[in-house]
Amino acid sequence: MRVEGGRNTCRHTDENSCPAGFDIWVPRSYAHAFAVVEATGGQDLQHHNFLVGIYRDEDGCGSCQDYAMNSDAMATYSGVGWQSVAGDPWFMRSSTYSEPNGDYEAGCWLGTHGWTENEGFEFFDYWCRNCRSSYLCSRNGAKPVPTPAPTTAAPTATPAPTPAPTTATPTATLAPIHEGENVRVTTSGSFVHVDQAKSFDDARAYCRAHYHDLASIHSSSENAAVAAAATSTSGRSTISRERSGAPSRR
Repeated sequence: MRVEGGRNTCRHTDENSCPAGFDIWVPRSYAHAFAVVEATGGQDLQHHNFLVGIYRDEDGCGSCQDYAMNSDAMATYSGVGWQSVAGDPWFMRSSTYSEPNGDYEAGCWLGTHGWTENEGFEFFDYWCRNCRSSYLCSRNGAKPVPTPAPTTAAPTATPAPTPAPTTATPTATLAPIHEGENVRVTTSGSFVHVDQAKSFDDARAYCRAHYHDLASIHSSSENAAVAAAATSTSGRSTISRERSGAPSRR
């Protein structure tokens, strides 16, 4: 992660603005260093702002120009003392270079200002003047580019088919005969079957007086209810819609 305008840091003992568990970035290999430089577009290198978490606990550098600046090369020498804030491995360059040239102050960061293809960073020591408030922070894992675990697509859930709605066959029941009327009445759902011959006007008046109005059919389920109400009779008759839940008159 990148910090912009954080605490100014000149050496590894200074506080910085990296969050808990993070520290100044340490390149672990040429491939790791190159990947990060490429990801940042090289802008930090061009402005000498690319801090790396490499330091030495003593002033000067001895014969630093005689060996490559990486932990593998350092293992073949004694008393040189370059190290990283995250231990080995660390990497600056795979070949010897003209820097650091000895004007180094203990504990301070090296400055970076360029990149040599197939070799690594171009850098300098320059006392303790490589102080920065913008830098890269990292958890600095020893294996910075782990191989991702293979991913397995989650199985696609297939919704169970929605069962078709079932409609119970309406049951015709006998209803009481209205007082003063010689009629036989059966009900089915919200329909009433009046078993008596009547003219249209008389049928409508009768239905409006006792129920709601003459029936009008709006669906197959209503048609079934009407059929059930009429199965026990024959001849001319009247189908009325009950008041509860009934539509407006037609």
